[in-house]
Amino acid sequence: KNGYSGGYPTVRGTMATYLGFPSHPNRDLPSFYSSNHFTGIPEYLKNYHKFYITVSNPIFDHTLPFVERFYGNNWSFPQNVTDGTIIDSVGIDMVISHLPKLPTDSSWFIAFNTITSHIPFFEYPDDFAPKPDDAMVRYYNAIRYTDKQLGRFFEKLSSRPDFERTVIVVLGDHDTPVDSVDYAVPQPLGVSVSRIFMGIFSPDSNLFNGLTVREDVASQLDMGPTVMDLAQ
Repeated sequence: KNGYSGGYPTVRGTMATYLGFPSHPNRDLPSFYSSNHFTGIPEYLKNYHKFYITVSNPIFDHTLPFVERFYGNNWSFPQNVTDGTIIDSVGIDMVISHLPKLPTDSSWFIAFNTITSHIPFFEYPDDFAPKPDDAMVRYYNAIRYTDKQLGRFFEKLSSRPDFERTVIVVLGDHDTPVDSVDYAVPQPLGVSVSRIFMGIFSPDSNLFNGLTVREDVASQLDMGPTVMDLAQ
């Protein structure tokens, strides 16, 4: 209910989510190889089959040191993508194609990101919805398109025999300004001023027995401990 972002750019959201480290306005820590001193969720998940799929080049996002540290060579991103290609559909295609490679009799952890809901919200097909000047309309259209692509993933995931013991975490990597002018608002040290969406889903409802909606603040920094607790 009260989920707050761990940072403005993608790299800081990644840092907050996977490393549990607060955002710093002038330091994208994973962009430096010194960040290899950090320990994150993937490293703690011992004996897990791990894979990472990103829809943007991690060199551009300054997250390559993080990706190489925690996933080694077990990662990929769309290459040779031509103009006009809707990147979310390509990313979901990559995730779906990798699912059969994951074991059904042992634990795995796959992480991937989407891009359509990123400012300025033009990355959905022209025949899916209009792209008016109103940024909020484009934002809602973008969210609908991302939802459709995630639906394809859930459909494939639900056909796996290990689906009943799978946990899915969905969250924004950082807060989403609707207008470029919002970038002029200074971000404080720590959490950003905007809320983000965070959801945890599982067919195994026993995982959520006794849980209640809390009124205090949560953030991306809480995701690591939550995932580790669910993974026991």
